[in-house]
Amino acid sequence: MSDWGTVVFLYDYEWDFKWEFWKEDGETVRETTRGIIVKHYKYSGISGIVQHAYYGMRYFMERFDHSGLDLSDYRRGRSSSLPEIKTAFDVFMDQGIIELGYDSVEYVIKNWGRNKKRYEEKPSELKYDLFAGDGTDGYFYIYFSGKPETGYSLKYTYVLGNDLHDIQHAFKNACGGEYNYKNNKDEIDKAIKFFEEKGILITSEKDVKFIENRGATIVQQAMERN
Repeated sequence: MSDWGTVVFLYDYEWDFKWEFWKEDGETVRETTRGIIVKHYKYSGISGIVQHAYYGMRYFMERFDHSGLDLSDYRRGRSSSLPEIKTAFDVFMDQGIIELGYDSVEYVIKNWGRNKKRYEEKPSELKYDLFAGDGTDGYFYIYFSGKPETGYSLKYTYVLGNDLHDIQHAFKNACGGEYNYKNNKDEIDKAIKFFEEKGILITSEKDVKFIENRGATIVQQAMERN
């Protein structure tokens, strides 16, 4: 397994489910779903990291204002011509799923923002952390949180030892080196532009240390259990 052959996705999803939501006095129950998903690559992880970090995040954001993140087209094969959507769901539907919690990831994604009438008092919120790498070549980290009614937050960084680097360093140098960058230049350049325009680079020393420690623990746990 290569140093960049592991992706860990943690989700923490909260939402208000209102029984008889068509009635104003319907009972509201706060629901929470947590889980961890792991995917291991059998080859250099450059293309996988770029695709899951870029395509996956792009799909979430493009669907943010829609009625929900529907999996039906993917299930029926109608999205085969849209590699970004297929890749985004690849990590969710992969056989490497462990510790799913109370509900499946499919359930979480399908219900996120599906019916705003259910979430009027306390809007649904989806959070996830994405780690790539096992520490030898550092960690590429993404944090996403979002509510359909209030918008989203995307933050990222690449930590190597005591240093942090921007998205260009992570994709051009860390993820497979210069050779892989030349062979995947178009895709990597798109990913770099996406994160520079949509995300915020994490620079706080406290946050970076937290990411490094959390990443080491989670990735090791994932590798042991999968």
